[in-house]
Amino acid sequence: MKKILCLLCLVCVFILTGCAEQVDTGNRGIKTEWGEVKGEPLPEGLYWFNPFGGNIVEINCKTQRYLQLNSKHIQKMFSLHH
Repeated sequence: MKKILCLLCLVCVFILTGCAEQVDTGNRGIKTEWGEVKGEPLPEGLYWFNPFGGNIVEINCKTQRYLQLNSKHIQKMFSLHH
């Protein structure tokens, strides 16, 4: 009886820890069920979802730095390294 209870407790812990997702700062979470988007984007925090067919995908929303170089800069950098 104790073995069955221990096994049941382990299964419950596995299921409960596998159905929570933390959305980190600067990210938004997209909740999906069977690959279909459900609801609005989720702000930072801890969220519960159905582990059978459900998931929360994190999307990075931080401002990204973009640097554009023209061909002269690229040729100059290439000639310095080779």
